[in-house]
Amino acid sequence: MIRDLYKKLPMAPNFTYNEFVRSTLAIHNNIENIPNEQQWKNIEYVAQYVLQPVRNKFGTIFILSGFRCDELNKKANGSKSSFHRFGNAVDFEPSNNIKMYDVLEYIALNLNFTELIAEFFPNGWIHVALAENREHEKVIKLKDTNHNFEVVDILKLEKLYKN
Repeated sequence: MIRDLYKKLPMAPNFTYNEFVRSTLAIHNNIENIPNEQQWKNIEYVAQYVLQPVRNKFGTIFILSGFRCDELNKKANGSKSSFHRFGNAVDFEPSNNIKMYDVLEYIALNLNFTELIAEFFPNGWIHVALAENREHEKVIKLKDTNHNFEVVDILKLEKLYKN
């Protein structure tokens, strides 16, 4: 089923479908970044169970990257196993001077997720992935400026943030 890109998601009414497929990189490279039916369902799942609760708690958030078709994922130097390829991941920034740590802590302690990455913490963005049947994996990672990943817990992020 083709989605009206400017329509709001039924279970996440603060978001439109377009926010999850919009990509400057895709536009500049003439890449059609359109999900299939399962990928749309995955996008809706992440929006409903992670992004809408974050939006309800903190206000506006800005989606930086959502779904990436295979061609776009290659252009973005994304991993072949990237959750973005399946519509299960979103990179976003909070607005209104909300601290990245506060959002990470809220997600870690209150929501289901498969993967939560603090990218370029404390001033970068948040990557969150949620895949059905993998909701309780709750792997938290820290990504540094050299693109190295370290598995951490929320207490380590808190210590880094408070220092």
